[in-house]
Amino acid sequence: MTLTSPVESDITQIAHTTIPYIDIRQRGKKGIRFEYLTALKPNHEWRMMLLDKYPLCWIKHNWVLEDGTSGIWIGNKQGHSTIEWKDVSLEEEHEFFN
Repeated sequence: MTLTSPVESDITQIAHTTIPYIDIRQRGKKGIRFEYLTALKPNHEWRMMLLDKYPLCWIKHNWVLEDGTSGIWIGNKQGHSTIEWKDVSLEEEHEFFN
C-alpha cells in the first residue's frame, strides 16, 4: 500500500498510530509504503476510515489473494477506481516456480 499526503504530520501520525506494527518498506516526509498480510479480502472499510481521518491522503492499494484474485484500488476522498483480475493462485505459484 502507498499513502501520500501534502501534510507531513498525516504521514507521521499514520506511521506511529495507525500502522505501528506493519513492515514499512519506504517512508518519506509526505509518503509511506508498506506491506501487510491478512486472512481477509482487501479491507475497503479500513481504507475509507483512513481517508475520513486524513482527507488529503491519496492511497494506492495492490492485493493478491490465495486464489489468484488480484486488484488495485487507487483513490482519495474525492473518488476512487478499482481494477480486478485473475492472476496466478498460490497453488499455481508453487507448481510453476518451485
